[in-house]
Amino acid sequence: MNLQPNTFAIILLISGLIELILSVVSYQSGTSASKWFSVVMFFISIWAIAYGFELMCSSLDQMIFWINIEYIGIAFLPSAWIIFTIKFVTKEHWLTPWFYIAVFIYSAIIVGLVWTNESHHLHYSEVGLSTTGPIPLLVITTGLSYHIHTIYFYLILLIGLALFLDKFRKSNRYYQNQTIIILFGMLIPWIANFIYLIGLRPYEHIDMTPFGFVLTSLFIWYGISRLKLFDILPVARSKLLERMQEGVLVVNQEDKIVDMNSAMKKFLSKGNSQLYGKLIYKILPGVARPYWALGEKSSGKFETSISVNNKVTHFEVTVIHLEDNRKNLLGTLSVFKDITERVQSHEELMRQSEELKNLNQLKDRLFTIIAHDLRGPLNSFLQLLSVQQAGEITDDQFKKILPVVTLEVGYTSSLLENLLQWSISQIKESKVSPQKINLNSIASEEFNLFIKKANEKGIDLINNVESDIMVYADEEMVRLIMRNLVANAIKYSKKNDLIKVSAAKEDGQIITSISDSGMGMGSAKMQEIIDGKIISSPGTDREKGTGLGLILCQDFVRRNSGRFWMESEVGKGTTVYFSLPVSSVEER
Repeated sequence: MNLQPNTFAIILLISGLIELILSVVSYQSGTSASKWFSVVMFFISIWAIAYGFELMCSSLDQMIFWINIEYIGIAFLPSAWIIFTIKFVTKEHWLTPWFYIAVFIYSAIIVGLVWTNESHHLHYSEVGLSTTGPIPLLVITTGLSYHIHTIYFYLILLIGLALFLDKFRKSNRYYQNQTIIILFGMLIPWIANFIYLIGLRPYEHIDMTPFGFVLTSLFIWYGISRLKLFDILPVARSKLLERMQEGVLVVNQEDKIVDMNSAMKKFLSKGNSQLYGKLIYKILPGVARPYWALGEKSSGKFETSISVNNKVTHFEVTVIHLEDNRKNLLGTLSVFKDITERVQSHEELMRQSEELKNLNQLKDRLFTIIAHDLRGPLNSFLQLLSVQQAGEITDDQFKKILPVVTLEVGYTSSLLENLLQWSISQIKESKVSPQKINLNSIASEEFNLFIKKANEKGIDLINNVESDIMVYADEEMVRLIMRNLVANAIKYSKKNDLIKVSAAKEDGQIITSISDSGMGMGSAKMQEIIDGKIISSPGTDREKGTGLGLILCQDFVRRNSGRFWMESEVGKGTTVYFSLPVSSVEER
């Protein structure tokens, strides 16, 4: 290859080489915006170096070879420039995957048209060589794609200029000084290219545009390296936002997410591509309404919950409207403070408060039971014994009164047993001692305790529990559960009613049911029992009760990893269900 060095070529080669070195160095240590400016410098260096070699060539074929290389820089330069501009003005949400694909496919098409120009002449309709000047120069007649690319080039420069002017208008004085550097630098290649297009060219054919772009890039690089053009904003962001434990979310006036810090990404468990540019109400449905509800207020607070991967996190959100100097809404900045621990502590405190309230009510009720239901029968029994010993009543009179007293003593004995069991259950150190027990045997043994009472009321007791049904639970607690539920069923049943105990295996649990065809109850009363309230009403033979037995049943079922529920209808009877595990956790 016969090369003829000249001043223009040497200037381009030296400046292009410097440009190439600076682009590599600045890319390795730059931030996101400055890395893309390094890419811009890289394409400018390709343009400058290749054009320098073109100016040293003496044959048309050699010039066409180098102009093909030049167009790698010429075609891709505007695409890299617009991406750099968008990043610098912090509108990254525009940079979708489709945006990158579109601009770079366009650049590749232009390169392809230049490389295949001889077959279609769409870019250069004619290419020739001029030897009238001191050096041979390429002479071209432009084609359709050349004009399209020129329009595209100017359009990209115009859009970049508009974005920088907008940033200049909205920035404070410090950032305005930075933007002025770039705006001034942008004018140099624009002016150089305009001069070339109107025909003011050295030796009639030399294009000064690459010289202008070299000056621009060096000018801006000076701002990057010496004036820290891109340093303060990224450093401030990384030092402040990225180290904040609170999540920070920025939404534009179109309700689209444009920025967030690492804490917010962690809260949402999603990457940038899944969030940037997305509508806020699609990502955080519970946040959308408070954003709009701020109205003319500049800021506000609200609480919300975000569920990610089945984990609910509670936040206190501070929303601030971002406005320009003319009070035009630009978007909102929100700070998400994780208050999950506080919310859970409050909920736990409320739960404990409600539990304490219920325990106090239960305590008051127990004192009432002890003061009246327990003391009354005992006093009556003592008075009867005293009168009998004093001879104030005959033996026949005593025998007539004795059944009534016996009934009262039986009630008192049952009450004392429940009181004792309840007291034991409330001791924190009390332990549940589960073991494999036969449910059929327990049902039969508890039925035997109530056969006489059932016969007196004309009630049939039926044990439908199969002989091989086993549960893993505390035996004494299961006996008390069965005893209380059977006693209740007898209490509220009429003559010729049936009481059945059944059991069936379901999902690793034994579901036991005690059903009767007695009085039944309304849904309100049934719900009060399920809620743990002490409810008592007379039986069909005016039998007394305290309601403490059902409280014990629910507590013991819960302690044995089971569940307690009821079904009932007034006049048609009641069915009480409770579940108990078939085996221990280790066996499961």
